[in-house]
Amino acid sequence: PTVGASITVFDKKRDAEKYVQAHAETSAPQHILSPTDEIVVPLIIKSDTFGTIEAIEHELAQLHVEGLRIKIIGKGVGAIGERDIRLAQSDPQSIILGFNVDLDARAKEINEVARVHVELFTIIYKLTEWLAHALEERRPRVEIKEVIGTAKVIKLFSQSRDRQVIGCRIGEGMLSSGAKVNVIRRDFPIATGTIVEIQQAKQRVKEVSAGECGLSVECKNEIAVGDTLEAFVMQRV
Repeated sequence: PTVGASITVFDKKRDAEKYVQAHAETSAPQHILSPTDEIVVPLIIKSDTFGTIEAIEHELAQLHVEGLRIKIIGKGVGAIGERDIRLAQSDPQSIILGFNVDLDARAKEINEVARVHVELFTIIYKLTEWLAHALEERRPRVEIKEVIGTAKVIKLFSQSRDRQVIGCRIGEGMLSSGAKVNVIRRDFPIATGTIVEIQQAKQRVKEVSAGECGLSVECKNEIAVGDTLEAFVMQRV
């Protein structure tokens, strides 16, 4: 039992068991946000008073981050102890939030090995601000390919094992130094490379959006006249 918990006494064991069964649903860990979200972030809240815990829970109920679900797996009054660290260890996503409390000596010792994420606060809005930022950082991310430009290969200057210098005519968009390129031949991608350097009018430039240019491209496949280069970048969203 936690500090401040109520103790209910029964004359018979079966009466106590009935009470436990009747209250099991209401004493289960609280879920905040939609249960259909993908990533669960377990929270343990420890504070100096029950009133503060209720205030924190009220603030957490206002947090809505797409793709995440907060799950309170433990809460109580008093210092963060060994039991809290052990409970949080069950999930690497777990966070322990302490308000006007610290870790006791045993919890500090265990957490040197467990490395559970523990954050301590003395102001509620600082707690909610930090948690909102932490949840945003944990949002599910996917990478999408964004095509930024195309060019037609019109001349070959030199070819080595991994690098080729070619002449191109810009079609659409732009090419930029460092961008990835798909090499397309007769409408089929045959290789992927990286633009190492761009020259236009004998000047080295970072990007080019019109006319003809020379490119130094790292690519393991040979690029041929007539190929199309499709430059793209990967965006995490």
